Amino acid sequence: MSPLELDGSGASVCEKNPVPANSDCRYVIVPTTIGGTTTQSQELEGAQSNGFQQSDATTSTFTTGSSNSYNTGWSFGGGPMIANLKTQQTWTWTDTQNSGTSTGEGNSMSVTLKTSTATCGEYVNIFEDTLFKTYAFQTPAVNTTCP
Repeated sequence: MSPLELDGSGASVCEKNPVPANSDCRYVIVPTTIGGTTTQSQELEGAQSNGFQQSDATTSTFTTGSSNSYNTGWSFGGGPMIANLKTQQTWTWTDTQNSGTSTGEGNSMSVTLKTSTATCGEYVNIFEDTLFKTYAFQTPAVNTTCP
């Protein structure tokens, strides 16, 4: 039985990628591609080891700030009306402040599957347990080559 059958929302909802908001999905598929809906599987193949690794991370950043500018200057002038001499100087002073926060989380999991049966050649589907962030597995209902 698929772990998705144990979910409150059922397999038809929990096999979607992404899973709809407010769904009751304890187990979800590990997709073969980003955004895909095909469940990742690994082959049990004789004495050979097959591994799979998955990682994800999310980060959110919030930044706020302000800036103030001040203009100032001076001028000096004088002289007869016809030949008025004037000197002036102006400048701008700007101060800026920013503050922010960054939060995130990451998760990485890996699994290695191996069997001691030399003639084994079955695929094991891989699911994610959303509560404990671990893997859950589904072997074929009828194991013909992996007793």
